[in-house]
Amino acid sequence: MQNLLEDLTKLLSKEEKYTSEGRVLKNVIVEDTLKLEPMLIKILLSDKKIKNHFFQDVEGTYVFDKIKFQKFISNKQFLPDSYTAFKNKIGLTTDDEYITEKKDVVLSWPYKDCVLEGGQDKEDAKRDEIFWNESLAPDEIDRLLSPKVLTNWKKYDKNGEHTVEEVSEKDNLIIKGNNLLGLSSILKKYRGMVKLIYIDPPYNTDGAANTFSYNNSFNHSSWLTFMKNRIELSKSLLSNDGVIIVAIDHFELFYLGILLDEVFNRENRMGVVSVVHNPGGRQDDKFFPTAHENMLIYAKNIDFASIDTLGNSEDKLSQYKLKDKYGFYKLRGFRRSGSNSRKVDRPGLYYPIYYNKNSKVISLERNSNEDIVLLPIDNQGIERCWRWGKNTLLEKKDKYIEIKDNNGKIDLYTKERESDYQGEKAKTIWNKQSSPKKCVNSSVIDFPMPLSLFSSQSRYL
Repeated sequence: MQNLLEDLTKLLSKEEKYTSEGRVLKNVIVEDTLKLEPMLIKILLSDKKIKNHFFQDVEGTYVFDKIKFQKFISNKQFLPDSYTAFKNKIGLTTDDEYITEKKDVVLSWPYKDCVLEGGQDKEDAKRDEIFWNESLAPDEIDRLLSPKVLTNWKKYDKNGEHTVEEVSEKDNLIIKGNNLLGLSSILKKYRGMVKLIYIDPPYNTDGAANTFSYNNSFNHSSWLTFMKNRIELSKSLLSNDGVIIVAIDHFELFYLGILLDEVFNRENRMGVVSVVHNPGGRQDDKFFPTAHENMLIYAKNIDFASIDTLGNSEDKLSQYKLKDKYGFYKLRGFRRSGSNSRKVDRPGLYYPIYYNKNSKVISLERNSNEDIVLLPIDNQGIERCWRWGKNTLLEKKDKYIEIKDNNGKIDLYTKERESDYQGEKAKTIWNKQSSPKKCVNSSVIDFPMPLSLFSSQSRYL
């Protein structure tokens, strides 16, 4: 079965001008297409299939669709079999070209090229917001984002309030006021030094609790501009191994995710966590009572980012009941199971292992006629794969492999050792929280952040 490109190539090869060594000369053909070169039109009309595809019959007169033809000839994405014009990849496209290749904007909205100060107290709620365009109003933006003098200092410790005589690097700062001005004011001092930034922005909801209620004519656009300005400043503050966490509900979840992908790059997205803050759900929601919010977590540079585990729980440690000369351990099947565990998925992990019942030795080579060959085939006869490659098996087999004879059937296990266990990783659903309301008067913090979000060893905003 020939495809259209092959047919067209064969047809154009009749004219030396349009082909070379069996390949179409795209530039020459496109040039003649734009000029409506009679010779080219004549060649195309001579083939019924080509004519029907690139010409429109208007009451017996065939009109050449030169845009469609030029687009077909110029397409750079043809695969070798030429049955599709798209590469073997998924992504957003514009004019049939991938956005990532064109380096175009991923998400656009009115006033994206502006800076929005964004009033954040009750007195500012109904003021007219000004969108300072980055190109047309650079002086106004420079003045807006220039460092501001921090006033009305107060100092607190366990003994109460004190007069501020000096501020040191060891002091924890709480800056009250417009967060855009606050971020820009500390940028010179803390650029590239912040380990963790947690943002709990005003949720752009359509409910009564909407705290982002100004400029209703462009509510969604205002919110995106508001967030973009602050996220870009936050990125500048992060250290190379720093992490940013942005809390959001479902109203702006998808747009915010695309915006963060754009600023931090999708490759630096560490995960999306659901935090259960109301197990009973918000019953005034129309369809599904909301029981959680989302945390979008991005690294400044994912190659340098790390997250601590939750530590060693008694429940986990109690699972290490077996013991040998190296310490306590538990067993796990050496043959993989579940998803991505078949031979076709990971052929490099499918190989024979030889076991000698007398010597109790396993090897990757048959050393005697008494050796038994072991393959990762399950009870249903499905060819699966081993957990480790050959080199890792040879390196770790003495300390980490256990062999069991289960009624004549030899099975291999890995020894997961208590000494290697670094603690359980946090999962993507968090439903246990401690609240600052236990520490301070509830009238001070209306909507407190979970204390479990923060590490005492990290500088955070």
